[in-house]
Amino acid sequence: MRNAHKNSHAKDTDDMALPVSEYVQLGKGHGRIERRTYYACNTIQSLDAKMRPEVKGAGMVIRERCPIRKDAQDEIVLGPATTECATYVLSRPMDACEFACHARGHWGIENSLH
Repeated sequence: MRNAHKNSHAKDTDDMALPVSEYVQLGKGHGRIERRTYYACNTIQSLDAKMRPEVKGAGMVIRERCPIRKDAQDEIVLGPATTECATYVLSRPMDACEFACHARGHWGIENSLH
């Protein structure tokens, strides 16, 4: 990914501020432009810690993709954009940047099996 930025901030949820880190990756390749936004939260208050002590946080990635191509006049044409969201349960605390590395690594392994 060529461009990336990180940001840490609090998201308001049910009148309580939860610390959430954010990391954004922008890229172009495979005939599309893509933005992936990663969020990680290490404060899980809604889960019973005694029932699930292995849960240390939650992560989410939002993938926004737009196909690109050149037309007969060599002009860039954008196709319809798509958005998908994936959620993860984290077994150890991490920020959004580290979560991005793990999530991308997971998909690399998944893709190599096909």
